Amino acid sequence: MMKLDRKMNMPSWLVWHVTAALAIVLIPAVFILGKPVWTLPANQTMLLAGIAVSYLLSALVLVFLTGKGKSIHLRDLVLLVLAIFGTYFLYLLMTGSYVSRPILLSAFILSAVFILLSFNVTGVARNLILVFIAATIILTQFMHQHISQLTSSPPEPHRSQKLIDTGFYTVRATIFNNQIDGCPRAEKRCGIPP
Repeated sequence: MMKLDRKMNMPSWLVWHVTAALAIVLIPAVFILGKPVWTLPANQTMLLAGIAVSYLLSALVLVFLTGKGKSIHLRDLVLLVLAIFGTYFLYLLMTGSYVSRPILLSAFILSAVFILLSFNVTGVARNLILVFIAATIILTQFMHQHISQLTSSPPEPHRSQKLIDTGFYTVRATIFNNQIDGCPRAEKRCGIPP
């Protein structure tokens, strides 16, 4: 059975897990939900906050289980993380809260990776990984803003004509792609003059 020892001191352990919790929340928000966390609706923000709390609670319990040179079996680590995240997932299920399966899956996988790495990575490698995680968080937030500004302009309108042979006569149909957006139901003609 594989045993894991915490090789980081307490300040390094704290920095590692706070950075990891930020990554678990911020990176999937941009890649899966398509927006930075601060622009998300309250229900999605609460989902991500609950995931961060579950992760930090797992790290806190591990502090007590691996303190004073104690080691933990891999099986116990997996059961601990499954129990904490499973409790949060059960809460979401019981309350009928907003749930995004891709977010839950990606957050759970990232949590497992960060917790396992916290036991095996030390020294320079730990610092390099922390810098990489922080850079990824910052880049995803700013790249999203930049990309959304580039793609927010409306597409160029384009017109095409087709001849439709009905058997009795030929109809010339003109199609205006990307020129008329969906109109509210209150307007009957959507801005098209009579």
